[in-house]
Amino acid sequence: MLFNHVIPSYQCEEKVSKNIVSIISIIPVCVFLFGCASRPAYKCDPNSPESTPISRFEINRAYGVAFDKDTKLIWKLCSEGQSYSHGHCAGDAIGFSWDDAMKKFDHNGDNWRLPSADELNSIVETRCETPAINIMIFPNTTPSTYWSSSSDETNSSKAQDVSFSDGKSRYSDKAGIRNIRLVRGEDAKVLEERQELILGLIQQNRTEELIKQQKDAELEATVNCTNKAECDRLFSLARTYIESEATEKIKVATDSIIETYEPAEVGGIGISAIKIPTKGDNAEIRLSVTCKAFGSDIIIEKLDLETESAETLKSKMKKSKIACLSKKITIYRDFQSFVNEK
Repeated sequence: MLFNHVIPSYQCEEKVSKNIVSIISIIPVCVFLFGCASRPAYKCDPNSPESTPISRFEINRAYGVAFDKDTKLIWKLCSEGQSYSHGHCAGDAIGFSWDDAMKKFDHNGDNWRLPSADELNSIVETRCETPAINIMIFPNTTPSTYWSSSSDETNSSKAQDVSFSDGKSRYSDKAGIRNIRLVRGEDAKVLEERQELILGLIQQNRTEELIKQQKDAELEATVNCTNKAECDRLFSLARTYIESEATEKIKVATDSIIETYEPAEVGGIGISAIKIPTKGDNAEIRLSVTCKAFGSDIIIEKLDLETESAETLKSKMKKSKIACLSKKITIYRDFQSFVNEK
């Protein structure tokens, strides 16, 4: 296979300077510098199609897992023995015999287990080698051999493994030492976690969209008048509109400002209108709408998301914020048509 895209990969101490690393990327003499160990270059053929494109996976970098949308499997990003943190797999993978691996990981809690040979082969990136895997999904993967749970039906002393050096699968003696990458299926608990994650993303996108719509609607709600009589009439209509739309009573009403009390109940609406002189007898009337949401952005950010109750609470807060934004947008948009029709 012809590989045109080459990325050297070395395991070096951080004390090696960036200048030294750049030299190493050209001439592989890393072994002579500070006793630093090297590994074969990661190579991918840009002319071959990807077998595991990143678009096939939903990656949760907070928990170090990737969901394969094709196979409906969830994979750990790191090999066993490595520690995951902030998108990186640190340390070295640990080797196991097949029997030890099956004893330790056959029932590893939360349904984490050894993958079958077919499952393990499903994450081989066929256009790459050393390692034969998509390192954008599975970072710092050792280009070594990994055990599957598939035993040889014709020879009970052997089991199938997959080499992530060249991507090939073989039957090997179960006493041999291989690395491990765990997988789990999309059981009810996992499905619920995925749905919560997707709902969270939808809520976040919806919130950002509504915040923009609210700003636009607030600007469009401004009403202009060109003489005192017209301004007084429009400001009187603004009071009528506030009384009909706000859940709170008016506490201030002058020739230039109308304001209700702040909403006390969740979902409550408070509205104020202000008349601002511009030039001569001209003026503009601006509306400001407040809505009482459940919780706050500060509380949402400080919640411990590793607890089920906190996750539920955060979702409730986001739903409340979305509901308030929607109410405010409607009130702003209806104000212009209300005064124009009277």
